Amino acid sequence: REKNSTDSDQTESESSENQQVLRRPKRKKVCVMIDGNKLTKRGEKSEHPTQQVKIINPNSLLQNLNKIDYIKCDVEGYEWVIFQEIEEPLKKYAPIVQIEISEENRLNMLEFFSKLDYVQYGIKDFKFVKESGKQQEPGDYLFIPESKQDSFLKN
Repeated sequence: REKNSTDSDQTESESSENQQVLRRPKRKKVCVMIDGNKLTKRGEKSEHPTQQVKIINPNSLLQNLNKIDYIKCDVEGYEWVIFQEIEEPLKKYAPIVQIEISEENRLNMLEFFSKLDYVQYGIKDFKFVKESGKQQEPGDYLFIPESKQDSFLKN
């Protein structure tokens, strides 16, 4: 079976009852999948195996929780898709969110958290620093609900 990525920025998804299989947003052609083997542009076999995994809808994962204090998320380009899905739990529980954000999603994510009254922090010289937009040092973004900002900084 052969799969090629394309230049489109759309995402693909397949739905079943409470599960959804998401595929990474389509990007420029960088590799080809043949019989489960990832090949480089030059047709060489990649040393990194790939596999398809089932992903649970984020709302079904969070719906039965009574409290959410912290979310750590690294989803390789799917952050915008996922966080749009969990807007209501974010409003209800106001957890601290640590997230890796891909460049193509950065502006959407910053605006999203700003509208939810979160404050962006990063780490510089081993200290938390308030930031706005692009971070001073690369790494995860940290979003603190404005209402929890003072207690977070005290600890």
